[in-house]
Amino acid sequence: MTCEPGDLPPKAKQASRAYIRDMAIAAVVYVGVVFGAVTLIRHMPFSLPQWAVVIVALTPLIPALMMMRTYMTYLRSMDELGRRIQTEAWLISAGAVGLGTFTYSFLEEWAHFPRIDLVWIFPALIFFWGLGTFIVRGRYK
Repeated sequence: MTCEPGDLPPKAKQASRAYIRDMAIAAVVYVGVVFGAVTLIRHMPFSLPQWAVVIVALTPLIPALMMMRTYMTYLRSMDELGRRIQTEAWLISAGAVGLGTFTYSFLEEWAHFPRIDLVWIFPALIFFWGLGTFIVRGRYK
């Protein structure tokens, strides 16, 4: 048995609304922090000391941690089937990105493929998690 979004119990609807709201807030904060950090580090007429550059470069972690907290709160509000779907989706994501980066690292080293910055690993995890959620959810319909 599956629930359609309109068939959710009130508590699940409330958790879903809170998840969307809190994730949107964290995303807006993230974009603002990234633009602010880039401006400070690259576009200021003066150079920041290295310790300040390190601190500014790490500031996007704050909204990223907000997103993780929001997701964990939402995950805890799910029923067993929802948590199982999410767990399987994350396993698909970790497997795809783990094997993909492992494979590509050999191509970089031995076949002289272009380097890919590590900053793309987390977005790849998120993308494959979404894809995995779509696939796994379809199996339970």
